[in-house]
Formats: sequence, C-alpha cells, structure tokens
Amino acid sequence: MLFAGGVSGILSSAPVGPANLWIVSALAPPSKKTRNIIAYVLGIIIVDLVYAQLAFKGYSSYFQGTESERWLGVIGGLGLIVIGALECKNLYSRNDNNANDTPSTPGSRGSCIKDFAVGAFICGSNPVFIMFWLMVANNINEFGITNLDSNNAIYVLIGIVAGDALWYSGFTKTVKMGLTKIPNKIIYYLRLSIAASIIALGLMALNNYL
Repeated sequence: MLFAGGVSGILSSAPVGPANLWIVSALAPPSKKTRNIIAYVLGIIIVDLVYAQLAFKGYSSYFQGTESERWLGVIGGLGLIVIGALECKNLYSRNDNNANDTPSTPGSRGSCIKDFAVGAFICGSNPVFIMFWLMVANNINEFGITNLDSNNAIYVLIGIVAGDALWYSGFTKTVKMGLTKIPNKIIYYLRLSIAASIIALGLMALNNYL
C-alpha cells in the first residue's frame, strides 16, 4: 500500500501542467527561495491528501458531472489566467528595471504563505485531480481497502506524501541544473512562455466548463 500510494503521488505530480510550469518559472532568476518552493509543494501535497480522502470515502462520485464540478473548473480557469497575467506583469516590471539599471533582488519574489496558497489553488481547482484519485481509490479497493481510516490504508497516505516529495525534489534539482546553463535572455523568454502557457491553460479550462 505504501508503494501504491507512492506511485500514485508521482503520477499525480508528473504531468506537465500549471503545477510544474510554476516551479520552472519560480526557479528562473531572480529565483524564489527554497522555503517558498517547499511552501508551494506543501500546498499541493495537502490538497492531494484531501482529494484522496474524498475519493476513498466515495464523496467524489457525487461531484462528477455536477454544477460544482463545472464551477470549480471555471474558478480554476480564471485563477490560472490571473496567475499567468501577474507573472507577465512581474516580467514587464523587471524588464523596465533592467532598462533603468535598477538591480533586482534575488529570492524576494513573494511570501511563503502566498506560494502555499498558489500551490493549493492550482492543485485544488483542477477537477481532473479528483477524478484521478477516484480512479486510484477504485483500483486500491480491489485489494480490500475501502476506507482510508483503516490501519493499512494510512500507508497509502504516507506513500502519497513520499511520492509527491520525491517527484518535486527531483524535478526542482533537474530544473536548477538546466537553468544554470541557459543565458538570462533565454530564461526571460522562457518565463514569458510559461506565463503565456498558464494563461492558455486557464482559457482552455473556461472553454471546457462554460
């Protein structure tokens, strides 16, 4: 069960979507501090655990195809557009500072609480996560675990935390190593492209749920 939870945590984190794109942008110079990245990932992990609980208790079956799912998708889409637009604004301001020879301060991009909230929002506002954990719950139920309050099922939750932490720690290290070899000008356009991609994902969500 620990292994199943770990694999599920990795699979929920691995797809290239807003969660991973945000990390790439956050690590680009001037990068956020490590504690900000940790706070962001903690937000994701907590929502993963909540959604896993909902799935195992069967609550998410009442969520599929309802107005609640539609509105969550709409709110999520709008939130992604705001996150992407704010990143574009920050990049524009930074570009102006560079043009005026105003130095930027590394590691000063936002508070840990804000980044925790962003991580929780990006994960929590995506209805696909609930459907993913419902699928995981259905598969694990075949092994006789139907309630995450059972003694054995706690290992699934521990595995989810371990899987999420393993993916994001490895992904962060890989991105950091890659960014050290990329010129600042390319990094600027990379962050701009990521911001545009997050906005595009938000627009796609609105298109799907409106």
